[in-house]
Parts: sequence; C-alpha cells; structure tokens
Amino acid sequence: MLTWEAFTAARREQAEFGRARFQAGLGLGFLATVRKLIAVAALAAFAGLVFAGCSSSGTTSAKTTTTTTPSADPASAWVKAWKPVLVNDYGPAQQPFLAAIQSGKVADVRTAGQNVLTANEDMSNAIKAAGPAPAEDAAAATKLLEGLAQERVIVQAVVASCTGANPQCQNVVSAYAENNKNAIIPAFTALRAMK
Repeated sequence: MLTWEAFTAARREQAEFGRARFQAGLGLGFLATVRKLIAVAALAAFAGLVFAGCSSSGTTSAKTTTTTTPSADPASAWVKAWKPVLVNDYGPAQQPFLAAIQSGKVADVRTAGQNVLTANEDMSNAIKAAGPAPAEDAAAATKLLEGLAQERVIVQAVVASCTGANPQCQNVVSAYAENNKNAIIPAFTALRAMK
C-alpha cells in the first residue's frame, strides 16, 4: 500500500488535491484521489474506443482546413471478431462501476460490479470464441485473458469490501487500477483494439 508521502512524491498535484479536499478519515483522501485518477484513465480509454473510427488530416495553405475521415483499423481480423463486445459491452461497463465506487452506495457498487463481471465474462468468451490468436498477437492475448481473470477476482473483492468505511476498499480499488494499468489496457493497446 502506498503512503501519503510516497503518493505525494509520485503524484504531487493529485496528492495535494486529495489532502486539501478529502481529509475524512482512514485513507479516504487517498482513495478519493485514486478513484478520480482511475475514472480519468477509464474515460480516456473509453474515449479512445468511441473515437477509434476517426482520424484528422489537414492541408496547409493560405486557408487551413481540417477534415475527418474514417481511418483504417489496424487490428487483426482476430481482434475485429471480438472488438464489438469491447466497444459495446465491456468498455461501457467500466465507468458506471467507478462512479458507483465513488458514490459509496452499496447497492450501486453491487449492481455496477455485477455488470462489470457480466461484461468481463462476455469479453473473455468472445475472445475465446474468436479462436487462437495470430502468432503476432499471442503474447498480448494471453496477457489480456490473464488480466480479465484477475479483474474478475478484484471486482468481486471490491463488491465485497467497498461497503462503507472498510479500509480494505482502498487496497482493492488500488489493485483494480493497477490491473487495468499493467495488464488490461496495455494488452488492448498491443492488440490495436483501442485504435
């Protein structure tokens, strides 16, 4: 677990924000700040998914114009087989889950957590149904499936522990953020699924 001092050294601006606004007990300032960072990261990742079909190009002359044109999807056919589940189910389930954690409302955390678990299972099943990953995608595919499996365990722990003033909530929310940062998002990126 990260101390305030270590967090301040790593993320001074966010730590000051948390300390200034959320001094309400055991680690709640840290937790609120981490949740805000997770929410921003999830929104950025989801925005990448939503706007993946467009790219901008422009020409320079006396008058500059910018046009938006569909970009070529660099993902493999294997990724394209399961990408609709990512865009339509898995990605959209993440933000309501984070918002529910921030709200602290037990019923909302449980409902949104169940939605993430369902979307996670749908994502894992869609990846498996697409068949073996091409050789160039095999390592990232393995990392993604492992990250999704870990996410299931973590989300169940979040649902079980983020039920009020439970200090374990901070630890499992941090684990959720780390799993996304170190496994799921890098795997989606390596598979070109977020472009």
